[in-house]
Amino acid sequence: MKKDLIEVSSLLLDEILDKSSRVMVGKLLKRVDICSDVDILKKNVKELVYEEFRSIKCLIEVHAKSLNLPRVTRVVEFKEENTTT
Repeated sequence: MKKDLIEVSSLLLDEILDKSSRVMVGKLLKRVDICSDVDILKKNVKELVYEEFRSIKCLIEVHAKSLNLPRVTRVVEFKEENTTT
């Protein structure tokens, strides 16, 4: 089975991992706060780590796919609505 190669800059990878690790730590600490059963806590921590790494993999794959999309520039102009009558 052939695997696709994904190119990601080291800067982007660092940012993804930094932000994802901060999110995961916050989620883990929340579970520690709300769970008093150590066995359930261990299962929750294990599952959360797996979930977060699946999310990181997905982010990297989406980024790689986005590099192949045509570049389109869009300009959005915000106008203030006149509410006086």
